[in-house]
Amino acid sequence: MFNENQKISVIIPVYNVEQYLRKCLDSVINQTYTNLEIICICDGSPDNSLEILREYEQKDSRIIVIDQENGGVSLARNRGLDIATGEYIAFVDPDDYLMPECYECAIQVYNENADCEMVSCFANVIKEDGISEGYYTRCKNFYSIFIKGKHHLSNVIVCRASLAPWPYLYKKSIIDMLNLRFLNYKYCEDLGFNAMYMSQVNNIYFIDKCLYNYLLRNNSASSIFGPDNNICYALESYVNETKEVLNFYKNQNKLDKFKTVIVDKFINTTLWILTFANELTPEIKMFLDDLANNLPKEICPRSEIEYLRKKQYYKIPQLKAPWIKFGNKILGLEIYRSKNPKLIMKFLGAKITIHYQKILTAKNINNHKVLNICGLKIKISKQKKMIEYTKNFLRRIFCIKKNDTHKVLNIIGFKLKFKLNTRNKKTNDIKTDIRFRGDK
Repeated sequence: MFNENQKISVIIPVYNVEQYLRKCLDSVINQTYTNLEIICICDGSPDNSLEILREYEQKDSRIIVIDQENGGVSLARNRGLDIATGEYIAFVDPDDYLMPECYECAIQVYNENADCEMVSCFANVIKEDGISEGYYTRCKNFYSIFIKGKHHLSNVIVCRASLAPWPYLYKKSIIDMLNLRFLNYKYCEDLGFNAMYMSQVNNIYFIDKCLYNYLLRNNSASSIFGPDNNICYALESYVNETKEVLNFYKNQNKLDKFKTVIVDKFINTTLWILTFANELTPEIKMFLDDLANNLPKEICPRSEIEYLRKKQYYKIPQLKAPWIKFGNKILGLEIYRSKNPKLIMKFLGAKITIHYQKILTAKNINNHKVLNICGLKIKISKQKKMIEYTKNFLRRIFCIKKNDTHKVLNIIGFKLKFKLNTRNKKTNDIKTDIRFRGDK
């Protein structure tokens, strides 16, 4: 049983969302866990959002409405943090909505796992026409094997977890200890908050349920300020946020531990934005110069990082900024998550390229998931047992496991075991052991 004496402060920044706001508020006030403080920040919204908030404020005493001049979503969330009194903090975007048991499940996890500092749930992506796109993942083009249960917070876990704030229930004590606030950018402003919060987290729990519904709409802030619309703005935001997170990790003496996170979450995305640029304008070069000048030596020596340091920016778009890349010139693996997704295996200079979307795709159609494996279509009911069976099957086809000394790839039954040299961090001394599934 959960303890209802623990208050959750739910912070909702509100701007120009009158057509979605009622559904959002109804989903929060109707939570099965009732000890909530619902802080709604009306950020100078030009529509009728404030009137709707005032209406709900009269109906539910747990709702606190703050009306302020427009300052952006970061300042709105920060205002909510300033006045929050709960032991836990949750964020909800005003065009999204929750499942009724969302906070009950999260509080129950905290009560049963005293050593956890962070709890997350999965999110379901909903289009404006009501059609579900399935689980929210960092990359829609790559079938992700989901993390669930309690995990020690390692680089691998952070790189695979979302840095958006809405899937998580935070401990306010950690936020207060770090005096943590959102960075004031209009594009991907929330990434730094989680990256800094996670520096104090030892264990995180992933609830194996879709408890948050994320609305995918065309006129949201992330789409307006995305790289397709304003490359320079997106670059400036990402470069500045990368610098701030780098400085935070340095001050916390955590840079060596989280350098993979910096590369994967921030630098790779910054370089990915370049793939949308038609030319390297002086303004783009200025932002990249700024990033290159702030890169510490601890950041690993990879091709795109070296091009940054040498200011050979014209070579970066050719790399397509891979999200996952490891190994060396003798043996390596690259997984590209771009418009042309592919997997490249390297051995003694030879390259084998596999377009994994042609081998494996997964789509949600009505109450079924349709897998396409090498042209063979498999229609699977979304019943829980079938989903678990499918996940286990896909893990056997391709999965990556890593500990402090080894990294193991399992590709269709072949196990490649890489021994990592922890003595010299500049190079990887890779010992490869290829096994079939079932070998000990």
